[in-house]
Amino acid sequence: MSDLMGAALLLTVKANLVNGKKSKASIAPAELDREIIDPSLYMDKNLLHIQWEVFPRSLSKKEFLDPYIAFKHFFRNRNLKLWRRDLTEMIFYALSPHDSAEDLLDLKFLEINSQLQKLVEAAHLIWIREINPAQEKT
Repeated sequence: MSDLMGAALLLTVKANLVNGKKSKASIAPAELDREIIDPSLYMDKNLLHIQWEVFPRSLSKKEFLDPYIAFKHFFRNRNLKLWRRDLTEMIFYALSPHDSAEDLLDLKFLEINSQLQKLVEAAHLIWIREINPAQEKT
């Protein structure tokens, strides 16, 4: 997860450097106005998944259209160093016999969980739409 956070930051910086140019991961809003959303926008057909299992549920419509927006939102309130620190603390307390409340750990677990889910789903969409070479062959 820590490596994914680092990669997301690099991709966010790269996306900011290419001003005005849409990435391959961005899709037009008209794609979502159809009755059926093209599965190739969110899944690799070669992996034989069921569409319902891989459809991103955490992302907003805007983030689904452009997953880089989810990356930007992810780093809006915490920088990479703080995210990694919080992740380390959460893992420590998850594996510890101590209660995080005993040590007054001040983390918003549900908010962090939501942000991490969005990060993973956005990374998956970028992989499917931009990086996965198997998609280019079909």
